[in-house]
Amino acid sequence: METTFVALLQSDHRNYPSILDLFLENSEPGDELILTDCSASADSNKKLRAYQLGPYNIRSVLHFEPVSEKVGLRTALRARQFENVRMISRPEGQIEGKIETVVLPNVRSTPKEIDLLFVPHNKYHTHTSSMLVSKLAELGVRAGILNITQHIKDEGVDETASELGIELYRLEDVIDGDIMPRGLVVFNDWEVVSRTVLASAQAHGVKTIAIVEGIQDYDDVDTGRERHAYKMCKKVILPGAFDQRYFTDRQETVFGGIPRLHGLVERPDRAPPSEKAAAINVNFTYGVLEHKRDEWLQGVVTACDEVGFTPIITRHPADRGKQFRELESEKAAYDLIEDSSVLITRFSTLVLEALVLNRPVIYYNPHCEKVDKFLEPMGAYQIANSIDELKIALGRLLEDPLPPEDSKIAFLKEHAHFGQSDHETVPYILCGFVDSWRGENPEFDAFRETLRKIDVSTRCYSNQLPLKRISARYAS
Repeated sequence: METTFVALLQSDHRNYPSILDLFLENSEPGDELILTDCSASADSNKKLRAYQLGPYNIRSVLHFEPVSEKVGLRTALRARQFENVRMISRPEGQIEGKIETVVLPNVRSTPKEIDLLFVPHNKYHTHTSSMLVSKLAELGVRAGILNITQHIKDEGVDETASELGIELYRLEDVIDGDIMPRGLVVFNDWEVVSRTVLASAQAHGVKTIAIVEGIQDYDDVDTGRERHAYKMCKKVILPGAFDQRYFTDRQETVFGGIPRLHGLVERPDRAPPSEKAAAINVNFTYGVLEHKRDEWLQGVVTACDEVGFTPIITRHPADRGKQFRELESEKAAYDLIEDSSVLITRFSTLVLEALVLNRPVIYYNPHCEKVDKFLEPMGAYQIANSIDELKIALGRLLEDPLPPEDSKIAFLKEHAHFGQSDHETVPYILCGFVDSWRGENPEFDAFRETLRKIDVSTRCYSNQLPLKRISARYAS
């Protein structure tokens, strides 16, 4: 059977000869070649036409609008009704080319209906999404995961999905009509691509849900930004009652806890180590108080050395600090906490996670964080605001290492809805949302056409400045 090869040139004229050589090396007599270019410039058109005079059986030259390359390619090829298509491309910065099959049915199949489409931004979002998709399947809810990291920085989505063996959809699958999500679930609603997709969904009846999957500086008192976090979606699943103070009745809020805490409850109990070791969480990231990192860490290490605790560092993947790299552990954060006598941290969800793992916590705040999440410990952990106070707190642990159990449980209930019944957890809440809108019909064709137009007008989301004009729908 004759094969049609498609050379996806991506407007890089320097790669034309080498990509075309791949066609000669892999084609059989009678095979055809289609050259594609998304710039449609006069110069590229001239260069492409010139190759038709060479030793290549070039059937045609295709130009398509500057949408995401796979959207344009699949749309163009479907319109021509080509069969048995293989794509040739050479990834940027790589010497070896690659040839892959392109699935292009002549007749569009019925879109796959999905009740909820999760949009993760990083590794732990992807873990949480995978867990929720599996649980929702047991509850009869069709769910999937959308990967938008071709448009934003990938902080472990692809890698984690590969490790977990889970399927990821991409934005072109929505735009091209292969999947039809009735609801979108996000963990970050202020990143511009997500906010744009959410705004488009809301305009056409696709439901939007946000999950606050950890702790949050809602009012940006320390971030130096104006994100209006979690003020884009109509429905918001909050960790606990503490978070309600940041929301009005314009949004529908419900307490769902923090999904990843439930997995920690199921871990077998481990006795604390006999030697005194302090797990130090270093997480000065995303431009928030990063200039305070070195002074904060130096103070922690000094206090540990003077009181007799071995300092061991767990560092957030996005933390760019260089100090005390020799003290870093290769263990996962949870394992390190369980192998330690105490967790010392600034503003972090690890405060809650360490309490669930039955390890004492010291919230160390010499740099005067203003966010109020951990300013009232309710007896569940200690607070230190200077090196001297940190040394005193560490000294107390030598005599009485664990806080009262009732104080710990009360704090976790207030901040993470801890101890709730199964029907109050996130999967059941999401299932209830889906049941409430069954029978409604979103304007899906209009939704994907809006996404397509946005993609064209912003040139594949590479120019995100216009998208920043989209404001949070429920911001005061």
